[in-house]
Amino acid sequence: MASRAGGLRINNVSLPPNKPIHVALQYIYGVGAFESTKIIAAAGVHPRMKVEKLTDTSFAFIRAAVEKKFEVKNIQVKKIASNILQKVQMGSWEGYRHRLCLPVRGQNSKTNGRTQKKLGKLRAAAMGVPIISKKPGWINQPTLTVISQTKAAPSAPAPASPK
Repeated sequence: MASRAGGLRINNVSLPPNKPIHVALQYIYGVGAFESTKIIAAAGVHPRMKVEKLTDTSFAFIRAAVEKKFEVKNIQVKKIASNILQKVQMGSWEGYRHRLCLPVRGQNSKTNGRTQKKLGKLRAAAMGVPIISKKPGWINQPTLTVISQTKAAPSAPAPASPK
């Protein structure tokens, strides 16, 4: 247990020293509860051990395992953005839903999907995805309105002319 002046950092993320290691590893983008327990089991460290109590060798093993398996957050976000842009350019259904800023994975969009409708435009602008404001085919098409003609009441017969 050597003192670390800069704290413990993995993939440009500072791990909180007072948290258990299985919780602290989840601060890294892409590492969840399952992955953190797998990494800790491979390192042979007790999951409830605090980060500040880790030895240098166990921390080095954990750092190597995380850096080998997981990428830095910025690289992952760029990969996700390029995958979405590829779907949009390919013309797939998911890409079409991304362009409309609607839920992609089959969710209801009439009553639900408010979050995607609001935040989808912000995400699309950040990733450079072109946005369609309305469904294609509906733009600039005149709507036909049929005005029902009311039938006039039958007129009274003309008065007979006197002879």
